[in-house]
Amino acid sequence: MSRIPLLRLPDLVLEEVFKELDPFKLIEFAKCSKRLHPMIRRIGKKFELSVDLYCKQINIYTPDGRQWPVYFYSLESEQENAKFVKTKCPTRDICIHLFEFLLYFGCYKIRHFETCPETIWNTSPIVKLLVYFKCTVRNVTFRMYKTEGDVFKEILSSLKVTDMLSIGAAVEFPPDFEFKFVFYPKFLYIQNSHWIKMDQVYKAANRCLKISLKKSQLTNEHLDRFLQRWQAGKLRKMKMFYFTVQGKQINKKSTIFDMEIPIKSEDDKCVHKRDHEGYQETVRKGVVFKNVDGQRAVIHFDPPTSSAFSFMLLD
Repeated sequence: MSRIPLLRLPDLVLEEVFKELDPFKLIEFAKCSKRLHPMIRRIGKKFELSVDLYCKQINIYTPDGRQWPVYFYSLESEQENAKFVKTKCPTRDICIHLFEFLLYFGCYKIRHFETCPETIWNTSPIVKLLVYFKCTVRNVTFRMYKTEGDVFKEILSSLKVTDMLSIGAAVEFPPDFEFKFVFYPKFLYIQNSHWIKMDQVYKAANRCLKISLKKSQLTNEHLDRFLQRWQAGKLRKMKMFYFTVQGKQINKKSTIFDMEIPIKSEDDKCVHKRDHEGYQETVRKGVVFKNVDGQRAVIHFDPPTSSAFSFMLLD
């Protein structure tokens, strides 16, 4: 059987042929011919990527809804639509493959980026690539144990996260760690948030839809002032519709919003739900009140049954 001289086909015909190839074949062709680079980028720019250092894989998502994973393991295996890279240094090889995908495909939309629970130095090379190619990252999850304060600040300042920034409980910060956000995602979730001050919450509330803080150093007095300002109509620029915070200094020792703790409804069936821009939240047994503009909100705080204070706008 004679071979078809693909590269001699007219560009329009060749591009239609390439649209039927999987991403791995496209990369091989891109490495073979500079003439094909613009054509492959026209196809590849519609792809999206995810990078998971924890599971040691990169996923390529094509417009037809298919997923093409690349696994970086010390052992080889077989799986349909997948590529396996046998390696003893996954971070290095993930970097190499990510660079090729960004360079040849020109796809700068990252669905998810997750770090591994090791040092921040495993994360920095990936971040530098994403920043260099001006990628936008929909969701980011940080897991590493050691942050190296200045390096982590640089990462947070340069990485453009649009939807969710999650910083896990294992991430340790120095006691004197301070940081002011440059980019604000729709959902900010920080499980070790002792460094988040109330002025940062106010700034984030003007840009984020949801904020969730754990191990916070905020107090009853901070929450009282927040609610007083909201009720007086001083937070009209606020985009945040849901705020929950947990910490040892939020407790029964003083009132919040002139209410004794616990703050809850006596009606066990009282449930308030909100669906806002794709985010769903629920507050059970909450107390509803209004601000001077007539806007309603519900709050709930019932330690030790629930150690988190919750605030949600209802309209």
